[in-house]
Amino acid sequence: MGELITLTLQELLSSTCLSKSIFSFAEDVDLSEVSGSFKKIEPDKDQLRHLNAAKISLLLAKSFRDRCSSGSISEIEKKSLEKIHPRDIFVQLKCCSDLNARCCSEEPNDATGVESDAPPSVSPPYARYEHESPPSSDSSFGVALEEIFSEQADGANQVGEMKTLTREVSQTSNISDWGTQSDINNEQLGRSKGNIRIPVSNVMHFRTIDQDNMCNLHCTLISAGIVGDQSNDVSTSQSSKVSHTQSVCSLSAGIRILGKLIHTVFSNDAQPLPIESPDAISSEVDDAGSTSDSDTSFLPRVSKYRRSNDSALFSSLVDSGHYPIAICRLLSDMMDAEADAPFATFDEVIHDIEQMSLHPEIFLHDLDAASCSSPSLLFGERYYGRASEVTKMLEISTRLEQLAQNGSDQGSMETVLSGSAGSGKTHLARRVGNFLSQGAGWIVLEAKFDRCTDHQSLEVIILLFDKLISRLVDMMRGSIQEDVDYSERAAQSISNAFDSETLPALANFAPSIHNLIDGIDDNSNRDKKHSPYFGGESSHWKLIVLISRLLGALLKLDRFIMICCDDLQWCDSQILTLINETIFSIAHDGERRRLLFVGTYRHNEIDDSSPLMANLSHLQRNKSVNVTELNLSSLTINDISEMVSNEMRLPRRLVSDLAHVVHKKTSGHALFVVELLNSLLRDATVAYSPLKRRYDWDPDKVSRLKTGNDVASLIISKITSLKPPAILRTLSVLSCFGFKTEISLLRLLQESSILLGGGFNLESLVEEGILEISGSVIVFTHDLVQKHVYEILSKHQRQKLHCDIGTFLATKTNLDSSLAYKPIDDGMEQLYICHGDDTEDDGSSNSVLSLAGIATSQINKAGLEFISDRTRRIRFAGWNMRSANESREKSNFHAALYYCKNGLSFLSDNLWHIETCQLSLELHEAAASASIAVGNAEGVAQYANAIIDGPLEFEKSLVAQNLLIRSLETQGLYTECIARGLAVLRQLNFDIPTAPTPEVVLQAMAQTTNIASQYNFDHISDRPEVIHQKQRNALRIIDSVAVACYLSTSPYLPLVACSTVIYSLQHGIFHCEESVSSFVIFGYFKVYLKQNLDEGHKWGKLAHRMLETSRGYASVRARMYLYGFLLFWFIPIKESCLRLYETYAIGMRCGDVGSAMYSLFFAWVCQFYGGEKLSIVKANYKEYMKSIAKYSEDVSKKLVLRKVNLNELMGISDDNPYSVLEGAFWDIDGLLFDAKSKGDIHLIEAVNMSKFLSAFWRGDFLKAMEFSNELMSLPSSKMPKLHLIYHTFYRGIVAFRLFREGNGVSLLKDGEDVLSTVKAWSETCKWTENKALLIEAEYLASKCKRNLAKEKYEASIQSARDHGFLHEQGLAYECMGKYFSSIIELPEGRRCFREAHRCYMQWGALGKAEQIHREQGLDVTDVNGNQSVSKHEREEGLV
Repeated sequence: MGELITLTLQELLSSTCLSKSIFSFAEDVDLSEVSGSFKKIEPDKDQLRHLNAAKISLLLAKSFRDRCSSGSISEIEKKSLEKIHPRDIFVQLKCCSDLNARCCSEEPNDATGVESDAPPSVSPPYARYEHESPPSSDSSFGVALEEIFSEQADGANQVGEMKTLTREVSQTSNISDWGTQSDINNEQLGRSKGNIRIPVSNVMHFRTIDQDNMCNLHCTLISAGIVGDQSNDVSTSQSSKVSHTQSVCSLSAGIRILGKLIHTVFSNDAQPLPIESPDAISSEVDDAGSTSDSDTSFLPRVSKYRRSNDSALFSSLVDSGHYPIAICRLLSDMMDAEADAPFATFDEVIHDIEQMSLHPEIFLHDLDAASCSSPSLLFGERYYGRASEVTKMLEISTRLEQLAQNGSDQGSMETVLSGSAGSGKTHLARRVGNFLSQGAGWIVLEAKFDRCTDHQSLEVIILLFDKLISRLVDMMRGSIQEDVDYSERAAQSISNAFDSETLPALANFAPSIHNLIDGIDDNSNRDKKHSPYFGGESSHWKLIVLISRLLGALLKLDRFIMICCDDLQWCDSQILTLINETIFSIAHDGERRRLLFVGTYRHNEIDDSSPLMANLSHLQRNKSVNVTELNLSSLTINDISEMVSNEMRLPRRLVSDLAHVVHKKTSGHALFVVELLNSLLRDATVAYSPLKRRYDWDPDKVSRLKTGNDVASLIISKITSLKPPAILRTLSVLSCFGFKTEISLLRLLQESSILLGGGFNLESLVEEGILEISGSVIVFTHDLVQKHVYEILSKHQRQKLHCDIGTFLATKTNLDSSLAYKPIDDGMEQLYICHGDDTEDDGSSNSVLSLAGIATSQINKAGLEFISDRTRRIRFAGWNMRSANESREKSNFHAALYYCKNGLSFLSDNLWHIETCQLSLELHEAAASASIAVGNAEGVAQYANAIIDGPLEFEKSLVAQNLLIRSLETQGLYTECIARGLAVLRQLNFDIPTAPTPEVVLQAMAQTTNIASQYNFDHISDRPEVIHQKQRNALRIIDSVAVACYLSTSPYLPLVACSTVIYSLQHGIFHCEESVSSFVIFGYFKVYLKQNLDEGHKWGKLAHRMLETSRGYASVRARMYLYGFLLFWFIPIKESCLRLYETYAIGMRCGDVGSAMYSLFFAWVCQFYGGEKLSIVKANYKEYMKSIAKYSEDVSKKLVLRKVNLNELMGISDDNPYSVLEGAFWDIDGLLFDAKSKGDIHLIEAVNMSKFLSAFWRGDFLKAMEFSNELMSLPSSKMPKLHLIYHTFYRGIVAFRLFREGNGVSLLKDGEDVLSTVKAWSETCKWTENKALLIEAEYLASKCKRNLAKEKYEASIQSARDHGFLHEQGLAYECMGKYFSSIIELPEGRRCFREAHRCYMQWGALGKAEQIHREQGLDVTDVNGNQSVSKHEREEGLV
């Protein structure tokens, strides 16, 4: 409980309350952001007294301003006020002994619970700036903002652009009429509180206060004012009616009077300061005698300008030693007519005192001894401006936390910051990240792309995630138990998410995982020719899968992760896609809602056609990702004023002119502002004046200052002024490496003559704000600084420096050793790039770039023009080949392509010379391979054709031929791919006929069968695997041609398969993926063309044995072919589903995402057709679609079509399956139009199959036959696939039903053909037995053989039950019921319909069950109480 007390200022000063108690305003307002960027020190006794005095002065000044609101006061009042004594000033406050309590005006002021009648509380002081809209009063980010602006270890040399958040607080009136008797309620005046008695007499007097009771209290200030006018009781209303003829006091005199009152508040001895005339205080004080050396030892710069009119009052106050410098300046400017900067209004006074009260560490307290030895003033170390952007980012992070807490299915969130260079994007993201990391326990990761090394974008990403794992390792080794527990759970979660094959793959990318998880099998020495992790085409998806799985494992835990990627405009297109796909992967997983991705880019350096904008647009269209764009505009005048005011510790009124000039010259460009201010300090245009005890400048000189058009001129000026030359040389060397450099690299260069004097000194460069040092990494404070340092050098100087650096570094490697595909590890010195922290190097750091790669890059930057010697050019081309091979081994194909291009440029005049022919071939092959990996079709054609059209023999062009054919296949140019591929194969003596007629195909298959019969396949596993490069190239060409043939339904496919089988048999090749695929395809055509399931089964089993005995890793594509196109005939459909799901898992581990997605699709189709409970099928659809929608648009379309059929069966009408296609298509007709316009035969087939299924299950058999005929017209529909069985099965039922309904005799023949086909299948494919029986029953029914038909119906029902096909039991009962109803055996028909209804309900086909109920008029008894179905049952497919 707080006590409301009123006492005089004299009583306060006489007590020790001001120096021992904490005073606050009636309402606490969080405005500590600005001061939060300065180190806060617990105030000592004097500082606390000064702070409390400032707060009291603020209330007094506001009261005085309100009293003098007309702008002047009468001479009578002036004379009265000049005689004011501290006992005439009252202070009203509430006190409580509990320092944590808050005393509010609503609290009862005595034991009886009666509320106080004290005057309304004074509103807290608040900074108000022009043209600013205050945020809402319920903002929850006050604490967050305070932390964001707190001083960080990495805050040096950062652009200060953050301004305080402000909000208006309505002001309430003070005690009116200056505390006269009319101001105090008479009943209140008679009350007694503790040791304080409020008098009842008209003349206020107080008892002596018990000083002990006034110490160590928390006091809430209510109001302050003057007890009364001692010469004449004049009320406020009366005073405001002063006659115009009555003489009045000027505004300046009023401010002088207020100055005396404030001086009274700050006086130690409570003695008033006499107000003298201006003439009495105009004496000059000698400059040299105005201050001691100790007073200014912390400021090395001394102003060039001597004061012309120094204030004697200011000097006197300073010399007294009783007041802080800020108070001396305040009083002098208020009371001295010849002061340096006299006040013009009361509001200026109030604003000065507000700054002191709210942020005393900046504007009130003098610098202590520790601060006096600190570095000189340097702008850019603290953050200003961007209040709304910070608030928005904090809102996003808070919303993400709330969504995770509430279990919302919202996806991940992305914030995109755009702006020009130097606008503060990086610092904004870093400040928010620092707060989330230190204040909210987030894991925050940063990555920055460099304009100088854009080909190394992959290394930036790899290092980012290796850093993430290193962070977990540091937590595990730390002393904070919460971190230790989290890291252990993280290690366990990662172990669970990866298996014995994928965890070593992750370790290849992020070696730090070895320090987190024990026992990882190091597969780095495994033969990569057999590894699924080898090969450019799969590396992209492989890395996406690994990163997504790693993040997913961590995001399931209780900590949030923020990833910030800076300068995305310099990131290569493939890595942009990788980032997008990873975000999609996280967003589609409902359990991973703890990721915030922040990306920054320069909007003025890209256009709408750039890869970044395309990827950003893709993100924005994805409904599972919440994208927020923030554009950082220029700093306002208020932002700059606040920056200058805070850094110089001066009131805004004193810096407003300087702020306006800076804003005008820089247009508010953040980096330009900082550099301009620092340049003014460097040349002493702005300098510290010991006499004025502040920074000072000549306003006229500043306004006339000539600056360049942009920040570049200032940066260049700063750099060129550096002394001695060795420092500039060090900077030049650093700029050659880009934005950041390892200190270890610089130390290595000390052994050379490149650094002047053999050494380097970075301290002065850090002090100048040019460099930062983070752990073992040297970073330019901004990439613009690096750019201008680099551009100061002439072109020749840059080229020579690059060449010298590269040549020297190469001496530390084996770059000049043999180039013949020697393993890059042999003798190669690695430069380990650390994570920028202070952790010791334990060998876990990821080797981002080898020293060889760095040396080669330096040579490439020197350029062909500088290196004219032919021998040296060949030598450097070899270096590029070595570096390209190293990059390919790390799956960094952008870097590999970069090195290949440069290597070829060095050989431009000698490409196919005998001395360079082999090197040129290798460079071209590597360039074509890298081009196909990064999706650069033009590059593939350019480099492959350079070999094909060159002077080399045919066999040496096979690698290039293979790459060119593969590129054509991936582009969808199937006709061109097949034509070129067949031409190459014929040159390799493959006997492939030119006319693929049916007779030719059957003859080729017979020949292949005859040749195969001469081989013994019993000991395949014992056969040695020796595949020559020529053979492997031939098989890879065949594989590409086979894929193109299948996708285009080319008749050459069986011929290619026959040729491949014969080639594999003749050369003893049984263990490579291409051979297995060819055996599967040959068996497939045995089923398709020969209708020989037994032969197909034989070849399928042979291919299966080849997969099981293969050395190394089995082909995902071959597995998908085997289980998705062949073996499903011969094994139970549920086993096919299991094998296909396993194939999907292997494909995701290998990075063969295309084959994995088709395997997953086939697995789901097996469930759908195979009679699995539809509730399970629906749940699996949701799960599978998460992966398929991310990785394959083509498969997504086909799966959506099956979901349409699923919804119809389950009776779901409030779900739109097409929504997953992101608005590209909204119905089946749109998909069909798209398929026809692109000539996508397989999608056309899928659309017609979906329409056929819909018509069949709803009983519209005429439409079903129409769609079936359309299907039959497509060549691809006759090829043996799983849905061929069901299309044929359902078509037979439709044909016989329509025949019995009188729709044509030809339908009987169609049905008989289906019966013949399905009966043939059932002899080998045992799970089709019930289907053959049902079609036979329909045939007998059509022949009016009632008893035989019934027998077959019942046999079909029993067979379906035996195979677990609940849905086909229901279908057989329904067909049987239709038949008996048609021959007027209604009871039997009704019984069958009841059973059909029961089966459909158990299957989960509620829509189909309701159709039976509705059409057959089944009642509650008929359906055994299952007529009424709840909405939950409908949605989930439950009975």
